[in-house]
Amino acid sequence: MSNKKQYIGHLDCPLSVNIKRFAEYLLPTNERIFFDWLTTKQAMGFEFLPFYYSKQRIEEETGIQRKSLDKIVKRFEAMGFLTTEMRTNEVGKYRYFFMDFAKVCDRLPEIVDKDSDFSATFGAYFQALAGAQRKALEAERESTANELYTLLNDTYKSRVRAYNERHERKRDYTQLARNKAVNKAIEHIAKYYDNNTIEGAFIAYCDDWLRGNIEPENPIIHFATYNPKNNSFPTFEVYLIEFQTSYTRKAV
Repeated sequence: MSNKKQYIGHLDCPLSVNIKRFAEYLLPTNERIFFDWLTTKQAMGFEFLPFYYSKQRIEEETGIQRKSLDKIVKRFEAMGFLTTEMRTNEVGKYRYFFMDFAKVCDRLPEIVDKDSDFSATFGAYFQALAGAQRKALEAERESTANELYTLLNDTYKSRVRAYNERHERKRDYTQLARNKAVNKAIEHIAKYYDNNTIEGAFIAYCDDWLRGNIEPENPIIHFATYNPKNNSFPTFEVYLIEFQTSYTRKAV
């Protein structure tokens, strides 16, 4: 019997860090901690999808101070496996994190000592995470596209009905076109705004369309047009402001 078992029996070790594996990282200490925290949250806490977490909570859970955390986030972004982006909902703007496990695999030589016994285990683990994440993202994109397309189509139908109730000259309802380009546009705008915000802007858009002020060839694509130069959705933003300033619950 080893001295350890002789003195402490079969107690479970309560320590939070595997010191042997921790030493195999090439990252500085705080980066190792944040890397493990990100991996756990991304894969287990949020099922591989982008997630919101306040910097205050991160600081509380990791012990990494805000200034150091900001530097680490920028470094991981520069390494290519972490992205952050601001998203908007009814309450305000929030920063979302996304750890790309496939890109982690590409940067393994900079994260873990390639000559260590841990390297192969680490690589196999993140390859498995990358495969699971790919499937999760594909399912999420399909679900988002279906949900938002249905919402926009139903919104258009309800605005046609409302328009016809107020005007002698009636407008016919036809289902909005849907193709790969539409799905791509829907998925993209959904990364930045929640469904309630998008619905409000689309109400104002549909009303302007029904009044004959615009004649879009493909309404959804026109509505969700993205300008990469200034990271904006110009048409959407015009009608979001219109909805926020000119519509009330009674008017809708």
